[in-house]
Amino acid sequence: MTKFVEIASAGSVHELSVLRSLLEANDILTFIQDEYINQLRPSSYSKDKVKLSISELDVQKAYEVIKDNNLLYLTDFDQLEKHSDNSDNLFTEWTIFGNYPPIKMQFIIYVVIISLIALILFSIYG
Repeated sequence: MTKFVEIASAGSVHELSVLRSLLEANDILTFIQDEYINQLRPSSYSKDKVKLSISELDVQKAYEVIKDNNLLYLTDFDQLEKHSDNSDNLFTEWTIFGNYPPIKMQFIIYVVIISLIALILFSIYG
């Protein structure tokens, strides 16, 4: 299972857009938890930071790309050593449709089953 590590945080998704675009242009998958909700709410309404994460396997490559573009001041690379390896990671390697957040296969199965049940009930009682 691939672990994701947080490399940057900001007050809004838009503040992370330059960094995210740079990484994705260099074939590094990025992930912002609750990205679409965070785009809708103004940053002044939340005390929480929006966090940009990448695969643990891409950390060295991301560091080099960001360093080459003189953007290290936008990241939290100096904080990476402080993260514990024992922390729970909810992500798996499986992703759907490209650059979407990794999710568990079990969730997809539940959604499909519930959708089929709803379709059958709608066609019977519809």
